[in-house]
Amino acid sequence: MNIRPELGYLTSCAIGPDKNWMLAGTNHGYISLWDIRYQMMVKLWRHSSGQPVSRLATCHTVLPQDKSNGTLTERKPYFFIGCGKNESSIFDVSTGICRQCFRVIDDQFTNKAMLPESYVSMPSLEEIEFPYDKSRPIVFARNERLQTRTKPFEPNVASLIGRIGMTGKSYLVTGGSDRFLRYWDFTSPER
Repeated sequence: MNIRPELGYLTSCAIGPDKNWMLAGTNHGYISLWDIRYQMMVKLWRHSSGQPVSRLATCHTVLPQDKSNGTLTERKPYFFIGCGKNESSIFDVSTGICRQCFRVIDDQFTNKAMLPESYVSMPSLEEIEFPYDKSRPIVFARNERLQTRTKPFEPNVASLIGRIGMTGKSYLVTGGSDRFLRYWDFTSPER
């Protein structure tokens, strides 16, 4: 499987828990979803920050299909992404919608009302149409390629792992370039 050159170089990969799919992130902020069985890209997104994807991890949660008898059969796939300035997010693989976002806020912002829009808005994934013919370039990606080469270094998430549970035991553990390990509890992320 090859990452198209106009998407940038590969920065992180993660295989789905069922080993049938994988995600690949690039230095231009693209995330591609691959079907491993057929060795083909099935979805392509670009992170709203446009920043390099520093880390990816996958998980799934088992959803109750029939609450009357308590059977648990449906698995919902999610992925964790470290992208942007000390930002970690959880996205639903099937819809591409952000479920939760965790950010480290600079000490200079003591008043929450003064936070810039980038600190209070939820990240999103823009779906990118791509041609199945590999000889045709991805037009959107080619136009954006040169703009992200010379960005200055920003603190980022260097490592992450997480779990989403049905019983409220959802968490994310991150290690950042600022040399901090953080445990994010979904029920009280401000702590």
